[in-house]
Amino acid sequence: MSGILSVGASGLAAAYAALQTTGHNIANVSTPGFKRQQTVQTAAVPQFGGAGFIGNGVNVTTIERSYSELATSEVNRAQSSASEADTQAAYLKRLDALMGDTTNGVGVAVDAFFNSLQAASAQPSSTSLRTALLGQANNLATRFSETVDGINQLKDTSANDLALTLKDINQLGKQVAVLNGRISLGLASGQTPNDLMDQRDQLIQNISQDIGVTTIKQSDGSINVLVANGDPLVVGDRSSSLASAADPIDPAKIGLVLQTPNGNVQLGSNGALTGGKVAAMMNIHNQSLAGATAQLGQLAIAVAIPVNQQHQLGIDLNGNSGGDLFTLPAATVDAAVGNTGTANLSLSIVNAGQLKASDYQLAYNGATYQVTRLSDGTAQSFASLPATFDGFGINVTSGAMSAGDTFTLKPVSTRANGIALAFQDPSRLAFASPVAANAAIGNAGTVQVGSLIAASANVNLQQTVTLTFTGAGTFDVSGTGTGNPTGQPYAAGSTISFNGWTLTLTGTPRAGDSVTIGANANRAGDNRNALALAGFSSAAIVDGQSAAQSYAATLADVGGQAKAANLDASVQGAVRDDAVAAEQGISGVNLDEEAAKLMQYQQAYQASAKVIAAAQAMFDTILSLGR
Repeated sequence: MSGILSVGASGLAAAYAALQTTGHNIANVSTPGFKRQQTVQTAAVPQFGGAGFIGNGVNVTTIERSYSELATSEVNRAQSSASEADTQAAYLKRLDALMGDTTNGVGVAVDAFFNSLQAASAQPSSTSLRTALLGQANNLATRFSETVDGINQLKDTSANDLALTLKDINQLGKQVAVLNGRISLGLASGQTPNDLMDQRDQLIQNISQDIGVTTIKQSDGSINVLVANGDPLVVGDRSSSLASAADPIDPAKIGLVLQTPNGNVQLGSNGALTGGKVAAMMNIHNQSLAGATAQLGQLAIAVAIPVNQQHQLGIDLNGNSGGDLFTLPAATVDAAVGNTGTANLSLSIVNAGQLKASDYQLAYNGATYQVTRLSDGTAQSFASLPATFDGFGINVTSGAMSAGDTFTLKPVSTRANGIALAFQDPSRLAFASPVAANAAIGNAGTVQVGSLIAASANVNLQQTVTLTFTGAGTFDVSGTGTGNPTGQPYAAGSTISFNGWTLTLTGTPRAGDSVTIGANANRAGDNRNALALAGFSSAAIVDGQSAAQSYAATLADVGGQAKAANLDASVQGAVRDDAVAAEQGISGVNLDEEAAKLMQYQQAYQASAKVIAAAQAMFDTILSLGR
């Protein structure tokens, strides 16, 4: 009787375990990370009898979960990529809105400034138009600064978001380490702690949304979690911490630091090495936002410096030489933290039109200096300093470099924030040319003044100079600073240059004819320098483009990035959904399937109970024979 009773009891226990496991699946149908479980049964060791081996029922060997390491890894990778794309798209959308403001944006201010300059050049004596021009110049400077302020706010937001994300990663890493210890103990008992392993998988998946991870399973059942270039965040039951810090090469960039018991490990500022939200926020902060700031700085410098230089060549209503119209913040040089030399560097603008929207890295190897444009990796070596590259000059102002020293050079990226109007007095606008030329009234020939340009500052610029023709093809020069040359060749339309001015004449002179160049007495009515200033509206002053074209290209670049990020977010989201669906197909709980199993196991339970009942009835029958 004991044999059939034990068979029934084992069946009853197996059915009960299966029912409990199925109920557990149903109860956790909405639990994040839960993987379907099922009982694994084996036949009990049979008993040998005269008629052969008689079965002894069933044993529940273990409870296993439906799990695919490959599917889980694919979900982690897809989650990381989708999270990175979503974060990137969100920030770029805000940058695009900031840069593309059609009411108060930089592009609108640039157009308004040059339009006002055109209007003022048509009426150089108008105080109201001069005042309006200064207002538009001030507005342009304000728009540059406020747009950079907006970008800096985005940078601060990304930095704060990064710090909070790293805090979450560190907390999740600690929890993974704790579960590693508990799972290792559980596996030592010979059975698999399925629910703990599900919890650990879910934690790792949560980490993968924030930063790309690689997992390595250990022999004791624990999982090591690696980030970036394989740096360990979790090893067994121990975890390290991630933190953000200023990049040692460029303090304006955010770098990652892995804090371990053995010291800190610099992970760099390249978000491409990390993945997830961390990569997006580092790329936004260090590349997209920094790139937009550099483009604004390039435009600000390329507009302000030529305007200042041309304004300096004119004279104002008071007869004074024009000074700067805009004041500009200085260029920035950042020395790397590990430098051992004592060198201090300075940057200067040699040709504003050749400037690029980029930062640069200067590295000294003990023999040569290599300058690398960080936007595209273009590099050039110099045997000594000072040197000129991409329109800016590099000079050592004090000290000396040591081999291995590096510097981050920022000729434009820090210069749009802080640009300001140099003065508020409209009479100080230097619209007039400092010199005027007049052909003598009694000239017998047809010689006339074509154009006269004050091309450069010169102490003798306004000194009186007389050109006296000795014939149709030659002239003599007299005047301070000229050297009084004689027999100079003349041809109509050719340029004549002395004392910083350039003159062209038309017509045919006769011997004795003369042209006089000297200080301009008609300051209020002269608009020659104003016209030269207004000409910058269409001139190729920004790396081969006009100011309007340059800003339009900047908007197209930012808008293109935002559009590409949105598309990437859509694609990566679909990839993630597919990966999650594939994993759920393996590990997810299907309520219809579980309901069918409930019926199956319930019937098995009832049948096993009947086996026990039959054994009981047989036992009672035997007992009744002895009565």
